[in-house]
Amino acid sequence: MEQIANDYDALVMALALALTAPSDEKAMEVAAQAELVARSLTPEDVTRAKAEALAMAALLICGVDPEEEA
Repeated sequence: MEQIANDYDALVMALALALTAPSDEKAMEVAAQAELVARSLTPEDVTRAKAEALAMAALLICGVDPEEEA
């Protein structure tokens, strides 16, 4: 997995992790962190990050490595 380089990438990763978390408790923890990161981004970037995270989460749920799909 490549290193997270900026707040946008951190938000995408946090949202994807929240969507695929093994429990509601873990999802809430990661979602809280995602909310903090989102505050540093524009609303447009947050919307774009949400879409990217949803696609990444779908790949993870299906057992596909998102980096192999890129």
